[in-house]
Amino acid sequence: MLGFTRSFDLFKRTRRICSPPPCWRLSTKSCSVAVWRVSSLSLIVPKYGRWNSRNESYLVHPLTATGQISRNQEEEAASTTNIKVIGWIRSIRRHKTRVFFDVSDGTTPINLQVVSSPDLITDHVRVGCAVSIEGQLVESRSPPSNLDHLIDLKSHHELHAHTVQVLDPVNKVTTLPEPVESHVSPKVIEGTMGVQTPRPDLGLLRSETGLAWRHRLPEFAAMLRLRARVKSLVHDVMRQLEYLEVDTPILTTANCEGNSETFIVKSGTMRSKWNSEAVVQPPVYLTGSAQLHLEALVLGLGKVYTLGPAFRAESSNTRHHLAEFHMLELESVHLRSVDLLCDEIETVIRLIIEEFLKLVQSTAGQAGAIQGDNDLAHIDLASVQSSLSSERNWARVPHPGTLDTSCLIEPLSQMKSLLSRPFVRITFEDALHHLSERFGARHPTEDFTKEEERHIVEWFGESRPVFVTDFPTSLKPFYCLSSDGVRAEAADLLFPGIGELVGGSVRETDESVLRQRLSTDSSGLCSNEWYCGLRGLGSAPHGGFGLGFERLLQILLGVHNIRDVTPFPRVMNKIVL
Repeated sequence: MLGFTRSFDLFKRTRRICSPPPCWRLSTKSCSVAVWRVSSLSLIVPKYGRWNSRNESYLVHPLTATGQISRNQEEEAASTTNIKVIGWIRSIRRHKTRVFFDVSDGTTPINLQVVSSPDLITDHVRVGCAVSIEGQLVESRSPPSNLDHLIDLKSHHELHAHTVQVLDPVNKVTTLPEPVESHVSPKVIEGTMGVQTPRPDLGLLRSETGLAWRHRLPEFAAMLRLRARVKSLVHDVMRQLEYLEVDTPILTTANCEGNSETFIVKSGTMRSKWNSEAVVQPPVYLTGSAQLHLEALVLGLGKVYTLGPAFRAESSNTRHHLAEFHMLELESVHLRSVDLLCDEIETVIRLIIEEFLKLVQSTAGQAGAIQGDNDLAHIDLASVQSSLSSERNWARVPHPGTLDTSCLIEPLSQMKSLLSRPFVRITFEDALHHLSERFGARHPTEDFTKEEERHIVEWFGESRPVFVTDFPTSLKPFYCLSSDGVRAEAADLLFPGIGELVGGSVRETDESVLRQRLSTDSSGLCSNEWYCGLRGLGSAPHGGFGLGFERLLQILLGVHNIRDVTPFPRVMNKIVL
């Protein structure tokens, strides 16, 4: 997604940009709200740049002594630009000679004000309806001042409409009963369509009647835009570390975790065919982890990763658990010890946070004018933090048209502080000793509860992530390496406010050991026979880890509940839509 003013970047130094032939300046351009300014500024390029016929682009040189577009040039571009925008009306103000309404198309947190004559506006034009607007883009006022972190969410350009076409009215909202069989709630619809209507509570928005509508609220739209940006920067980080992205299956016969927390896939048609042919087919699962398939691929490719869905039939009903989530998983032949594994995990986390801080670093000048993509991401993050960081914040009614970004000062400062010192590393035995001193004796081979994970992190204070290593082998799956038969060469990363974010291990390379561990479960040995067979045929020591993407988003975006960082959360016994 391009930001409102990314075009300014094009003129800081000579750079190639794509642009249509010069005659395009007389035509109507259909574009998103987020790119209209780039389009308008690119129209002046033929006058100040040089056309490169070989690749049909303009070579742009600095247009002024400072390398910036002058105001006259920008006004010239805007005054000759007809654009077409498709979006949704967020507010409308009717006067005798003019009608003003704000339009959002979801690509940016900034609303575009449209000015129209009353003749173009029928009774069907109302808050929430989808419209296609064609008109002339003009500058309406000076850039707003940014006083005490207060951001004006209206563009300082406006669209003077020539035509306004209603694509889908909202007349039926007022006629809907409560409740209705179609799972459409007037309270939800009216609360998500306009800026001056009461917002539905979060519980309703997470329910069957709210999930399909909540993305129309600015806060959830901002979350989804940031989710896409974070996913993109995760891929950038993995490429930077020279990992190869691969695709792994969702349907699998491998039960990676060796437990019952799996979804079994059944097909009546295929089952009948297998029964008629007397074929014994192993159970098919929705993947709980891509690890086993990544291990096969790493033995030949060296360093591989995937970012894809995983499924766990967990009964946990907490703000950190989902039945369907995304996981960043990687394997490398260079991760031959727990220390190397922890080093790699810390490197990946640090790079992701560093790139995220760059992404949301505001570049707005003293006048408060939005300069580019970073400012849009900064505004999106402020929108999410001010509303989704706690249930209490959501209850506060936001001021329409403005946004206070001061809520980002503390969380961004904490994120920078987190990068200023190394992550803590302790053994399971050390953590157990600390918990025993605080809460009394506990069983030495029981895994940590969420409460205990929180206390381990608080033990070191200053919001520092903590690695816990050397778990008892009984607490880790069959594939973990154990050099002494007692402790597994595995590590979990506990993060402040989240608990376990990453789990990884060095993998067992001895085929006989794997078979012995799987021998207690004949079905497990059968479904993982191919996995055991990878050893002894050009295998190599390797290790890897999995990182919960939604939990990572909770950390970066400051969202309290994991169900609010995904568009359609899947929770056991509450899977709707």
